[in-house]
Amino acid sequence: MFKSKGKTGIRWKIASCMVMAAFTVMLFAQSAFATLNAQGNANYMLRGCEVLNDHQVILFFDKGTFTIDTDMIKIYEGTDSSGTEIGITSMSSYSTPYNVTVSGLAPGTAYTLTTPDDSFEEGKSYTIVVSNTVRANNNLTLGEVLHREDSYLTFVCPDANGDYNSSMDDPVMHAYLDLVGDENVAREGNIYFSLSIPAQYPDTVLSGMELHYYDTNTDEYEECTYDNPSSPSGTGEVFQAVRTSQSNFFYFPLSVAGPSYQKDLAYLDDVDEEINHYKLVIPSIECLDGTTLSSQTYYFTTYEGPGPTKMISTNTPSAIVAQGDVELSWTATSDLTINGKLCGAAASAYNIYRSADKYWGFTKINGTSVSGTTYTDQDPASGIYYYRVAPIDNYGYEGGFSPYVQVTVP
Repeated sequence: MFKSKGKTGIRWKIASCMVMAAFTVMLFAQSAFATLNAQGNANYMLRGCEVLNDHQVILFFDKGTFTIDTDMIKIYEGTDSSGTEIGITSMSSYSTPYNVTVSGLAPGTAYTLTTPDDSFEEGKSYTIVVSNTVRANNNLTLGEVLHREDSYLTFVCPDANGDYNSSMDDPVMHAYLDLVGDENVAREGNIYFSLSIPAQYPDTVLSGMELHYYDTNTDEYEECTYDNPSSPSGTGEVFQAVRTSQSNFFYFPLSVAGPSYQKDLAYLDDVDEEINHYKLVIPSIECLDGTTLSSQTYYFTTYEGPGPTKMISTNTPSAIVAQGDVELSWTATSDLTINGKLCGAAASAYNIYRSADKYWGFTKINGTSVSGTTYTDQDPASGIYYYRVAPIDNYGYEGGFSPYVQVTVP
C-alpha cells in the first residue's frame, strides 16, 4: 500500500497511538462528544517546527502563550518519548512566529529551543513533546483538544545544506483527531497532521486533503471543503486545508482570527441530528527524502454543543491538609456566551488529577465524577503534590486542566 525508494517500515502515528502504514486506517466512531468551535473558547495547538542547526529547533504555536518554560517541553531521540532525553538549555522567543502560507489566521508565537552543541545528528529522528498544561493567552491549554494528552512533533535532522536523502530515518506522521478510546472526535482546528520530513509537493497534498460529511438523505458522503481559506463565508462548508511554510504541518482552520466567521462541523449536516458523521481523506505524500506515504482515510463523528467552559485562574483549586487528608475546593464554571452564542457550557461534573510534577504525569484520583466543587484526597503519602481539576459537560466530554495548586503533605 506504500512505496518507497529503498525504504521500509514507514510509520504513521495517530495521537499517541502507532499503526503501520501498510493499510488504510478505518476508524469509525459509534458515539462522540461535543465540538469546541466558538470564539473565546476556541482551540490551542502546535503549528509545526523548523530545524535551524545541530542544536536548535523552532517550535510554532497557533496562539500567544500565557505560561510556558523549558520544564514544559522535552526532546527525545527517536520517534516517541521512549528514547534518550536531550536537555533543553534555553528557550527564547522567535522573531517571526507566523509560519502559515495564507493570511487571515492567528499569527501565533514561536520559540527557539536550544540544546547542547551536536545534539541533533544528520538523518536521525527526534521527537518534541509539549506538556498538555501549556496555556495560551486565551487561557486554553494544549490538552483542551487532546483530552489532556501531551502534544508530539517528530523531525528528522537534515544535512548541513538543509537537504534530505534516502539514507536518513524513515519519515513518520503524527495525525491528530482527538482520539477518545475507539472514537475520533473532531474539534475546531485540531484536524491536522505533521510530518518528520517535509512534503516534496505540499500544494498537491493540500488539494488532495478533503473533509466529507455523511448525508442521511442520500446515504453517501459529500465533500464539504470550501476553496478559499482566507475569505470565509456562510457557505455551509469548511475552509480549505492550509500548510506551514516548512511544508511539514497541514490542517483545516475551522475558524479564523477575529470575529469574521466561525465554522462548527456539527452544523454542516443538512439533517438536524445530534450526531454527525464525517471522514477525512489524506492523499499519498511524497517526502523530500524520496519516500511516499500511502493515503489514509479517517472516520469520525461530532455532537452539537460548545464543550465545557475552560477552567481559568479563578477556577484554580485551593487546598488544605487536615489530619493527613488533602481537602480541595474550587469555583464552579458557568456558561460562556459571546455575541449571543453559547461558546462554553457550565460543567455538570469534574474529575480530579494529581501528580508529583507541575506539568507531567497527572493521574485521575476520583472514582466516579464529582458533581460538586469539593473533593478529599484521603491519606496520600508524605510528599509534594500538584492537583488540577477538569470540567465535564452534559454530554460527558471532559475539558482541559485547571491551573494547579501545590500541596505539601507532612
